Amino acid sequence: QPASTIEPAYDLKPTASYKAIDAEWQGPGISKGQADGKDRVLFQKASPENALEWNFSVGVADMYSLTISYNNSGTNTIKGKLQFLSADGVLMKEEEILFTPTKQGKTNYINTNTGTMINAGSYKLRLTSKDAEGLSINTLDVQ
Repeated sequence: QPASTIEPAYDLKPTASYKAIDAEWQGPGISKGQADGKDRVLFQKASPENALEWNFSVGVADMYSLTISYNNSGTNTIKGKLQFLSADGVLMKEEEILFTPTKQGKTNYINTNTGTMINAGSYKLRLTSKDAEGLSINTLDVQ
């Protein structure tokens, strides 16, 4: 009997990278800017209306790994929320996340997954944080 609690082998699939500056964002405290000399989406002022949303597609039905790279230049951990949605806006997974402070010149990562197997098609990943200030988002990697 094969073990059923083992995570899928994400590293055997190709990785698709989606830059935050190419995603959609809204809110009074969020904008495109530079962090560490690179274009990033910056959460400059805390607001519950700040949201960053990636649209992406997958070609094979499977469970997918989702990795967000970010920099938190502050000294406090920032709370946020990730929402995984189908193309028509149906909420498929929601989870609380923590953006821990980043060391100078380094990048931190948030690793999660789609929660269940998903069909081939288009999906959205929405990142919100009412407390985010001094947070920069680089990419979403889907594998």
